Amino acid sequence: METSLLDLPFIWNIPYQRNPFFTGREEVLTHLYDSLQADHTAALIQPQGLSGLGGIGKTQTAIEYAYRYQQDYQTLLWARADSESILFSDFILIAQALNLPEKDESRSTTNCRSRNNVGCDLIPLGCLFSII
Repeated sequence: METSLLDLPFIWNIPYQRNPFFTGREEVLTHLYDSLQADHTAALIQPQGLSGLGGIGKTQTAIEYAYRYQQDYQTLLWARADSESILFSDFILIAQALNLPEKDESRSTTNCRSRNNVGCDLIPLGCLFSII
């Protein structure tokens, strides 16, 4: 029995509310949308990113993109990378949202590193989440 995307549940883990005062950045949002929608195969292998100095609105732009175009996606995931421990924690939250075996992961990143494999659990999760 084949499952279509329409049969799958919508998954959302954006940890921020939409900013009702967001303005501008139309060109950035349109370019990002066009880049990600142009060719779904290319979008998977050519990730897009927002870069710039702190405080210029990268996070707010990403939040607005998520809310504005949520109807075009089956799954919207967010991982904060303020520190390694926050990133690891958010990967666990994503694993829980996707019901992956790693959802019950409780080892600290310190324990992971002690096995001489830096980021051993973060790397497979990170790769998995970058292709979804």
